[in-house]
Amino acid sequence: GGVVAAQKAIRSVPYRPGPALEVKIPKAGNRGFRTLTLRNRIDRVVAKAVNDALVPFWEKIFLNGCHGYRPERSNLTMLAQLASAMTEQDRWVLVSDDVTSAFPSVDIDRVVEDHARHLTGKPLLDLIEAILRGGDPDRKIGMDQGCPYMPAARNVHLHHTFDVHGHSLAATADHPTPW
Repeated sequence: GGVVAAQKAIRSVPYRPGPALEVKIPKAGNRGFRTLTLRNRIDRVVAKAVNDALVPFWEKIFLNGCHGYRPERSNLTMLAQLASAMTEQDRWVLVSDDVTSAFPSVDIDRVVEDHARHLTGKPLLDLIEAILRGGDPDRKIGMDQGCPYMPAARNVHLHHTFDVHGHSLAATADHPTPW
C-alpha cells in the first residue's frame, strides 16, 4: 500500500507532508548534532519518486566538478578529478570549503526559485515546494535532512548560488575548469 497511498496523497490538492520525527545524530569529532527529520512512509515514497524522476534531469545541468550527493560521485572521485586537472593544467593551488549548516540554514524561497528556472509545470513545482517546506506552507528557512529529495534540491540551489558564478570567475581561455 505505500505506493498507492502516495499516489493518492500527491493527487490531493494541496499535497502536504504529514508530521515528522526528529532524530539527533552526533557529528564526528564531538562537533554537536545533526538533526534528521524522518517523515512517514507516504511522504518518503513521494519524495523518493520526485528524486528518482528529477535526478537524471539535474545531472544534465550540474557542472562536472560538482561531486556532492550525486550518483557515481564521492569525495574520492572529486580528489581524482582535482589531481588530474592540477597536473594537466599546471594549477597547484587548491581552496576547499564546506557549507556550514547547509540544510538547516537554506532559504526555501530561493530554492523554489532555483527550481523554477528549469521546471515550468506548476503542479510539479507545487509538489516540490510542499516537500521542501515539509508540510508547513509558511516555513521559510531550513530543509529537512533525511528527506530523499533534499540533497538534490540543495545541489540545485548550490548550482545557482555558487557553482555557476565560481565557474565563470575561475575559468580562463587557456585553462577551462569544471569547478
